[in-house]
Amino acid sequence: AGAPPERELDDAFDELTGGSAFAVAGGGRRITATFDEGFPCAQVFTPPDKDLICFEPMTAPADALRTGAFAVAAPGRPFHAAFTIAVDRT
Repeated sequence: AGAPPERELDDAFDELTGGSAFAVAGGGRRITATFDEGFPCAQVFTPPDKDLICFEPMTAPADALRTGAFAVAAPGRPFHAAFTIAVDRT
C-alpha cells in the first residue's frame, strides 16, 4: 500500500455526455472509467486517509430527490445505462 493521497476529492460533475471518462494512474497501471451512456452525472471521491479513489456514475445529480432533476421510466420505454472500466499498463 502506498501513501494516502496528498489531497482529498469530493467533486460532483454534471452535464456529462456519452463517452465521458475519468482516469487515474499509478503503480504501472492506468484505470479508466468511461460512462458510455445514461450517466449524465458523476461523483469523484477520495476518502480521507485512504489510498483509493472512487468514480461513481450517477443517473441524476446528488440532490435530485429535492430538485426533481431526474428521469422517470415510462411503461414500454426501458432505461438503459452502461459504463466500461479498463485497466492498462503505463
